[in-house]
Amino acid sequence: MCEPARDADGCEEGSSMWAASTLRSLRRRVEMIERAAGFPGRTRERMIAMVEADDVYFRLHPHHYRALQTVKIASLLGRSVPNREDAVEKCEKRLIILLSDVIGEGLKVGDLWLGRARSPGELAFTVWALAFGTRSLMDTKAAIWRVSAEEGIRLARETTDVLLDAIGWEPFSHQWDYAVTRERIAEEMLDFEMQEAKRLRLPGMGGTQRVRKS
Repeated sequence: MCEPARDADGCEEGSSMWAASTLRSLRRRVEMIERAAGFPGRTRERMIAMVEADDVYFRLHPHHYRALQTVKIASLLGRSVPNREDAVEKCEKRLIILLSDVIGEGLKVGDLWLGRARSPGELAFTVWALAFGTRSLMDTKAAIWRVSAEEGIRLARETTDVLLDAIGWEPFSHQWDYAVTRERIAEEMLDFEMQEAKRLRLPGMGGTQRVRKS
């Protein structure tokens, strides 16, 4: 016979375990992106390294990534998510700071010029919003029906290159082989995660996909 109190306790315990697991996964995401931010290259390459790290994290932890997206969407809708949004918000702020720091360095060395209309923080938000939207759509039924996992990665990378070209972040994609940059990022900064992805036989993670040049 069903015992509601015990069942409720079990649900609460399971929810707490899931929350703890998600937060551990979130800390791994921050660690991966922090590591990628230290990529030895031009400032645009370092920005790409952080985007690549986030993509690899998403591939390794899709359920946790979506759980974090749910928390963020709930926050935007004004719904409270007790004891979780604070940790998520702190990690998100750390990631925005990392992005802003690379953007600031790009401005300092002359790789990037924003003018007075935009700030480093606004550009960091734009890059992160693009990544957020892309991850939200990837692996949905509509996306899978349209493109394969490999094509999804290629399209996401092309979109990143188009955005960085559009804002004037040098070297432009027609001046630099960013496929080689991404191969270096995978080998030098994300080797452990890439090997993990290969062991799990994750779609589209058998190696870096070169962006086709027009």
